[in-house]
Amino acid sequence: MKFLPEPPQLLRSEKMRLIQLIFQPETAFSCVAELGELGLLQFRDLNDSTNQVNKRYINEVRRCDELERILRYVNHQLIENGIPSPMSSTNPLLAEKINALKTPNPGELTEIEHTLKILEEDLKENTKNLEILKQNKKRTPRNQTRFQ
Repeated sequence: MKFLPEPPQLLRSEKMRLIQLIFQPETAFSCVAELGELGLLQFRDLNDSTNQVNKRYINEVRRCDELERILRYVNHQLIENGIPSPMSSTNPLLAEKINALKTPNPGELTEIEHTLKILEEDLKENTKNLEILKQNKKRTPRNQTRFQ
């Protein structure tokens, strides 16, 4: 998660230029990633009339949405259990390290996706087991001896 300044707003008082960039398909990912790292551009969908399902990049967008959902879930579990979350940290050194991260290439994204899905499954299972333990603890009287 990048800590970037607010993106430019589409206001008349801001100086803007409308440009058209055409990339070869094999270089599009890296070029758009580099431009996105700058945080100075806004992209406009020129295929607005095309159904979302028919767009070439929709599967990648869905993958990123799913990864973001998993990260929000992990962050929520950290906060809920009193563990400091890197995503909500006010530590300037941590924010600097996060800002220094580069956009992963598609191969790295696949590896991150795999790791996050395993983490989510493990975390869900551990959360479920913790709830079972808490319920068992409530049912078991404190003065009952387990071994007689």
